[in-house]
Amino acid sequence: MIHRMLQKAMERKLKIQMIYMNADHQFTQRWVYVLAVDQQYVRCYCLLRKGIRSFQFEQILSVSEMGHKSAVSINPNYRKKVKWINHVKQYP
Repeated sequence: MIHRMLQKAMERKLKIQMIYMNADHQFTQRWVYVLAVDQQYVRCYCLLRKGIRSFQFEQILSVSEMGHKSAVSINPNYRKKVKWINHVKQYP
């Protein structure tokens, strides 16, 4: 589902909100324009960083179109990641 929304955003040149988990397991929200999508990475122009960035597809937690609160797609691996992070945080 996320892959399809990213493809649509790229084709229509839509600005989207993306929430993803970075390498430090921090959740980050970005507004981006999608430039390319493949099986592992999404290449975007990031409005926050004002530059082109690559995001690992599996780290993207949700995607929504600007102005469409109902058009949210959640990565099916999201719950697994959050459970794993919470489990790891329990041990110092």
